[in-house]
Amino acid sequence: MPNRREFVLTVGAVAAGFLMPREVHARRRFWVPRQFADAPLKAELLRENVWSITEGGGNCLLVLTKQGAILTDAKLADRGEELHAKASELAKKAPRVVILTHHHFDHAGGAFAFRGGELTKLVAHRNLAARTANQLAERVKPSLSGRATKLKAEGKAAEAEQLIALMDRLTADDFKPDQEFDDTLTIDEGNTKATLRHFGAGHTDNDAVIHFADLNILVMGDLVFNGLHPFIDRSAGANTAGWRKSLNEAMKLCDDKTLVIPGHGANGDKSILATQIQYFDRLQSTVEGAMKEGKSKDTISQMKPEAFAQLKFETMQPGALTAMYEELSEGMN
Repeated sequence: MPNRREFVLTVGAVAAGFLMPREVHARRRFWVPRQFADAPLKAELLRENVWSITEGGGNCLLVLTKQGAILTDAKLADRGEELHAKASELAKKAPRVVILTHHHFDHAGGAFAFRGGELTKLVAHRNLAARTANQLAERVKPSLSGRATKLKAEGKAAEAEQLIALMDRLTADDFKPDQEFDDTLTIDEGNTKATLRHFGAGHTDNDAVIHFADLNILVMGDLVFNGLHPFIDRSAGANTAGWRKSLNEAMKLCDDKTLVIPGHGANGDKSILATQIQYFDRLQSTVEGAMKEGKSKDTISQMKPEAFAQLKFETMQPGALTAMYEELSEGMN
C-alpha cells in the first residue's frame, strides 16, 4: 500500500506531462504543455511603471501606482510563490491588488500565494469563487503535485516536500476573492484607475476585462488567444456568440494606440480583438458547412481546416471544433 508521498508523486507524474494529449481531450480539459508551464518567468518593461510577466501560466500585467501595485492574474499554482516574489521585486513590495480575469487554473491557480503578510486584496467576478473551489482538487493540486514530481526527479527532495505540504493545506478559502463584482467595478489607486467589466459569458461565465483608461491599456484575459487556438470551456459557460459580443464591446474601449494584453500569445493592439472575432466567424462557417454535408461530431472534431493552419496550441483545435458543433446543434433545437 503506497504511502501519502508515494501516492501524490504518482499522481504528479500524470500532471507533469505523462498523460497523452488525446486522453486530455477526451476529458475536455485545457492541457498546458509542460515546457510552457516550466519556462522561467519573464518580466518586460512595456511602459514606465508597467511590466508584463509571461510564462508559467497566462500573461500577467503589473502596474505600479502611488499607493502600490496592481497585478492581473496569478499563473499556475506551482508558480504562484515565484510570481509573488517577482512582482514584489519589481514593485519593491507585495502588490496591493490582484485582479483575476477568470477562474482557470493557469490564471488563478497561484492566487493563494498572495494571502497573508501584507494582505493583498483579491478581486474577481462573483462567479469565480465557486468555479475556483471546484477545480482545486482537479487542477490546482495536481499542478503542485506535478511540480513536486519534477523536483524530486531533479534531486530536490526538500523542495518537493514543501510543495506536497502546501498542497495538503490549501483550501477553497485561499482562492476566495476579497471583493467581487457583477458588471462593472472601478479600483482607484490614486494616479491609476482600473475598471473591470463583465460583458456576459464568453470564454467563461466570470470573465473580467480590465481597462486602465489613463494608461490606454486593455487586459483581456482568455477572451483573446493571440495566434493560438482558444480553449472553449463549455462546462464553465463558454459560448462563441457571447465571446464575440464581449470582444465587440471591448473594441469600443480601444483607439489606434491601445495596448491590448491577451491571455496567451503576444501583446498587440485592437486588431487582435478583430482577429479573434474572425477566428470564431471562420470556425462557425467551417463547422456549419461540414454539418450540412452530414458529417458527424467526431469527424468534424478531427478536421484540419486550412484557415487555421498557422495557429499554435494545435491540441486545442479538436476541442474548438467540437464546441462549435455542440453550440450550433443546440441552436437548431
